[in-house]
Amino acid sequence: MTRAKLRRVFWIGAATILVLAALIAIAAIVAGGFSSTDGRILASLGSVLLAGATAFSGLALVEGRTVPALGWASAAVGAVGLMVMLAAIWSGSDTMGRSAGTAAVTLAGLLLASTNRLLLRLASLSSVWGATLGAISIATLLTVISIWSGGGHPGLAKTIAAFWILAGLGWLLVPVLQRTALASAVTAVAPPADRIVATLGDIEALTTAAPQEGDLVVDVSSLAPGEQLVLRRRSTG
Repeated sequence: MTRAKLRRVFWIGAATILVLAALIAIAAIVAGGFSSTDGRILASLGSVLLAGATAFSGLALVEGRTVPALGWASAAVGAVGLMVMLAAIWSGSDTMGRSAGTAAVTLAGLLLASTNRLLLRLASLSSVWGATLGAISIATLLTVISIWSGGGHPGLAKTIAAFWILAGLGWLLVPVLQRTALASAVTAVAPPADRIVATLGDIEALTTAAPQEGDLVVDVSSLAPGEQLVLRRRSTG
């Protein structure tokens, strides 16, 4: 399945889940309140959305042969994590709850890492993605430790918060710096000078990046980027 088809399947599924969640919420409001079953259904839909997003972003990495190892890990954890979260939601077990928390945090970390890599287009920003991946990994690991240790450690909580902030910052920096670099590269390129390629009587055929008023612009796809072929009357002055 191509990346375009994967995106289409995911967005259709995501839209369906959001519609179902909205309908359930409206039904609960009309009925006078949320029941435990309503909460479990909404939690299940959220789990499907998180796991599906992680799995599909991983498959996009595999399909694009970008970082296959990360892609397969995201897809596999997406499938396993969904089963764990659904089992915890409908069983109500405390142990299963911790397992579900671990699955959710791991899925969130993989989703951030994989989508950030999908956004990366410039090799010069690979180090930024690498640093972001490191922050995500540490934040995920510390969060899982906190879940299984029962929390209660202010220092650990602050460290976890700091690394998640760094992970979010790195995730945002990749597209922002990339857009800035591409915009600067476009601005730095000077427009090509006019170049006469043929004459016909007092008519000149030339390439230019800035056609003048009265020029007849001819669409020729084989020209260099930024060039246009125009017919211009030769100046007699």
